[in-house]
Amino acid sequence: MAPALTYSLFWRGFTRTGLLATLYGGAACALVLMVFSKAVSGTPSAVFPDADFALFPMQSTGLVSVPFGYLAGWLGSRPDHRRRAADSLENRRLYEESEARLLAAAE
Repeated sequence: MAPALTYSLFWRGFTRTGLLATLYGGAACALVLMVFSKAVSGTPSAVFPDADFALFPMQSTGLVSVPFGYLAGWLGSRPDHRRRAADSLENRRLYEESEARLLAAAE
């Protein structure tokens, strides 16, 4: 969620494909790492304390899944054809002309 929010606020080239890659990629990474973490198996306070299939050494998956979400969003936005259209000089000029009105919500 944090990668999608920061990319959408601060990167003009962030696209819908990048958003979906960020959300799905980060969530899938967190879920896979959580299943193979010590929070699920291998410790007395785990969900399955008698089984030990913990391959991921930490209980929190955020240290890996959040950077993976940023990477997935960046990779998802790179090949999109709309990114090239957003970077054109004409679109940039039109945006800069109306930026103040857009930000002030004035018409």
